[in-house]
Amino acid sequence: MMPILFQLLKPNFLAHRVGWSKGLILAAFMLMAYLPSAANPKATIAIAPDSIKIGEQFTIDIQLHLPPTQVAVWPLLVQDFAANIEILSLQPIDTTNSSGNRVLSQTLIATSFASGFHPIPPVVFTIIENQDTMEVETEAMLVSVQDIAIQEGDTPYDVKPILSMPWSFREIASVVIPVLLGIMVLYYIIKKFRDTIALRKNHKLQNPKPELPAHVEALKNLERLQQKKLWQSGKVKLYYIELTYILRHYLERRFAIKALEITTDETLALLSGLMHEQHLLIMIENLLRTADLAKFAKLQPDGSTNDVCMANAILFVKSTAQETVEPNAVNGVEGTSDSELNPQTKTEA
Repeated sequence: MMPILFQLLKPNFLAHRVGWSKGLILAAFMLMAYLPSAANPKATIAIAPDSIKIGEQFTIDIQLHLPPTQVAVWPLLVQDFAANIEILSLQPIDTTNSSGNRVLSQTLIATSFASGFHPIPPVVFTIIENQDTMEVETEAMLVSVQDIAIQEGDTPYDVKPILSMPWSFREIASVVIPVLLGIMVLYYIIKKFRDTIALRKNHKLQNPKPELPAHVEALKNLERLQQKKLWQSGKVKLYYIELTYILRHYLERRFAIKALEITTDETLALLSGLMHEQHLLIMIENLLRTADLAKFAKLQPDGSTNDVCMANAILFVKSTAQETVEPNAVNGVEGTSDSELNPQTKTEA
């Protein structure tokens, strides 16, 4: 069309053949007819091969020729966009330039497991230019899927068995070494356990460290707690946590109750059946109740209350201490008793 258009635009042709006015009008119409065709997008599709056997693969090549002023919305080619056609993989969309136009292309690898002729529907693109939209689509294609030809009288064959390969040294080592290590670790654990059991059965601990009496241990721990000065430094909750732990541990050793594992009410109920000194029961109840409020209700007792709780704890331990008399291993002197913890000042007659 372009050579014809150039011929129309020659001055001699316009002047002598059709006249200037008619020639210009004819050239304008032909130019208007030519320009839209040059700017129109074009979509193509190709299948290779178009005839396969069941399970064989074929490619679907899709191309879109697009002018620079236009933008295309590429369709999402999902698995079921064509009946009886399975998409195995989609290549990324590639963009190239050809004759001033952009060429967008994508390759699909597909297969089919149903014999017959299967249509591939047109692929529709949405084209946007300025504020206008239009649709361009490819041609519909047809792929032929053929069954595997079986001759009459052919003997059917079973599925081929899995090939067996000899084990390599690395494969053998990857199995044997972990098993041997596991056996060695298991043997060591069993031997260590049996040795420990035998040691407990056949040997006694020599020179065991003597355990302090319950009241002696409690009084020493209370003294250490006083030296920490926890409530004086603002750590009131921690002060009552350690104070009640010392007292409950003392109750476990002294009265054989699980004071560290039960509540305050349960502890007081057990102590009421083991002790008859009502004033001591009231003393320990007030101490434990105050400690619970400080630990769980964020109570901030004043300094005098903290000192009274410490003094009552010491008094309770001393008042309920169980006297112990132990022979001294060195000189035969009797051991610590409760009377030694509270020495009384002797007055001369």
